[in-house]
Amino acid sequence: MNSLPLALQRQVLQHLAAQLGITLEFKHVQELTGCIREQKPGKRIALPGGFTASSTFRELQFTSQAASEASDGYAYTLHVPGEVTIGALGSTIRARVIANSTAASLEGYNPALLLDRALLQSELTVRNWRAGDRYFPAHTKSPRKIKELLQPGRIGRPLAPDEKALWPVIECAGQIVWLRGFPVPEAFSHRTGDAVLIEEVKSISGAES
Repeated sequence: MNSLPLALQRQVLQHLAAQLGITLEFKHVQELTGCIREQKPGKRIALPGGFTASSTFRELQFTSQAASEASDGYAYTLHVPGEVTIGALGSTIRARVIANSTAASLEGYNPALLLDRALLQSELTVRNWRAGDRYFPAHTKSPRKIKELLQPGRIGRPLAPDEKALWPVIECAGQIVWLRGFPVPEAFSHRTGDAVLIEEVKSISGAES
């Protein structure tokens, strides 16, 4: 790319950045073209949207914070009740206790999303799913691989690789009891007493899902 005229280098960089969803300002383009000219391996440039450009002997590599966390994985302790902010998701996941739950107090809640507090530990683990993980949502015949559950036909839309890799689950004593977008397992669904509702609040919009 160093052999290209400067104006064409700028156009190529703008095009590549746009494909990744990065909006470059002129100062970023200047830094990137300077990095190409200098050919200094190991140099890193912070870009908008949590992206970073790093130089090698042969190329510029663009990486996102989400992609980095997806490859490393994340895991957080979630207290019941309590909440934890997941930077990779841009959201906070909350475990809310609905005490002494009765039909009246649970009116308006989807029963398929309520866990039984008596069956849960006081500390859960929120993490991204991993290869080999299985989940047993209510009203299914057997546990399914999460990889299969995250197919477009079940989610309702195709998932970008980073989004799919970061998809959250909640684990209790080594068993997955919650998967975003799916009913809770029958074995952990609420029956009597206190119920636990898992809520996800997006940092950007503040909307709950």
